[in-house]
Amino acid sequence: MGFRFRKSFRLGKGVRLNVSRRSGSVSIGNKWFGTTVGSKGVSRRVSLPGFGTSCSTASKSGCLVPMLIVAARSLIGLAK
Repeated sequence: MGFRFRKSFRLGKGVRLNVSRRSGSVSIGNKWFGTTVGSKGVSRRVSLPGFGTSCSTASKSGCLVPMLIVAARSLIGLAK
């Protein structure tokens, strides 16, 4: 049986810093949708809480700047 280490820090409304033993990531979003940018790539998630339905996609990207722009725009949309 292996041991796992994972810690999540809330940086603000809708923003989390996730740290594990081997990698780290930043998650932006809420319980309905979100984007995670980390050392292993970018993933997007959409879910319908209460219905048990969710969908997630992952992609490895050499250029994370476009994804960070999309994530920032979604965060601004959350603030409204």
